[in-house]
Amino acid sequence: WAPGRGYWLNEEPSKRVAHVAGDYYVQEAAAMVAVAALLRGEDLRRRVVAVDACAAPGGKTVQLATALRDAGADAVVVANEPSSSRLGALVANAVRCGVGPCVESTSVSGGGR
Repeated sequence: WAPGRGYWLNEEPSKRVAHVAGDYYVQEAAAMVAVAALLRGEDLRRRVVAVDACAAPGGKTVQLATALRDAGADAVVVANEPSSSRLGALVANAVRCGVGPCVESTSVSGGGR
């Protein structure tokens, strides 16, 4: 369901040098399905604007931005995190994984319920 994008690792992946360097992002398989489903059948020849409304710590944002970049899409990902205390993790992960330039990070809350 995510050819070339999903791998099972038997060791603790977040402590590997490649992870720290941004070569991969540790993420649950269930979270990866959302991006795979979103991009399935999408015409990436047109402008794509995607919004991740609750983006921290950034797994789906990084996966989506990477997939769009790798496909050569004219795209931007707006990554909003309503909790300003979590925004730093989102920005750090986008930069670490090399997708910072195509991700616009915001912290806007929907207000009361």
